[in-house]
Amino acid sequence: MLSFVLAASCPGRFHTSSSPRLACRHRLRPKRTATTDNAADGNVIDTKDFYIEMVSTKARALDVKVFRGLSKSAAEYISEQHEIGNEISETIAIDHLMKNYNDNGHYIVESYNNLLLPHEPEDYFIALYNGTDSMYGASMARQNGIAGLVRTQLCHRPPSVLVMPSTVPISSTHMYVSNMRVGDNMQRRGIGMALLSYIKDYVSSLDEDKNIPLVLSVDSDNIGAIRLYEKFGFEYLERNNEWGTMILI
Repeated sequence: MLSFVLAASCPGRFHTSSSPRLACRHRLRPKRTATTDNAADGNVIDTKDFYIEMVSTKARALDVKVFRGLSKSAAEYISEQHEIGNEISETIAIDHLMKNYNDNGHYIVESYNNLLLPHEPEDYFIALYNGTDSMYGASMARQNGIAGLVRTQLCHRPPSVLVMPSTVPISSTHMYVSNMRVGDNMQRRGIGMALLSYIKDYVSSLDEDKNIPLVLSVDSDNIGAIRLYEKFGFEYLERNNEWGTMILI
């Protein structure tokens, strides 16, 4: 189900408004042409067949894990419990499956000998199907409409660069972009470009006085992803026969 996956270097909804997934959602009406609004104006970018949303609830974080193949869904867990005679709510199912996550959908870092392990928080941005084709909607029902996603980390140390010198300046503070994935049936719809646009606007809204670059890694044989990043404006920080590190100033 993947279109491309990046390596990390930096350590239509189907529920009613009472769903825990919708607590922080601001949905826009569908538009007939792909558009991008500044991420500082809200949590959503709306497009023709999908809209972009920043994960901000534990329930949406579970949808991300389901999409990535890392967890069963809340509905599947509820069904399992029903078969053994336990009737539980969706909220209880989510809490059980996401024990190590807070209500905002962030992973709770474990401590070792009462010392908090160093960790820079991760944020996910997701593309949610916004179209009317029931076939596409049904194919994404298990992950509650997620058609694509990307993970980000605001890092406060320079990216690891093995080959020097670089022709591109390296900033200590940067947004590392990784784990971009788009479902097979939603490729070539502009989802990757929309996710990157949202992240770029979001980073710009964090601190207007700083030019925080985006940094990512990509396999050298992932031609489709490389073309996307170059089209968006990324330049190589370094590259070899196996992979490359790219940056967008």
